[in-house]
Amino acid sequence: MKTERKGKKNKNNTTHRERQRNREEEERKKERKTGRKRDREKERERHREFEEGQ
Repeated sequence: MKTERKGKKNKNNTTHRERQRNREEEERKKERKTGRKRDREKERERHREFEEGQ
């Protein structure tokens, strides 16, 4: 007797841990990118202040 499968079949055969790790890596990459943008904005502000000071 066959039982019905609940949910989708896992095609690529990755474990829950692997998916979680990938998700965490993507989040870290996004954080790095946003961090760089913030740094650039800070540098621009400093540059503007320096020019105004002269």
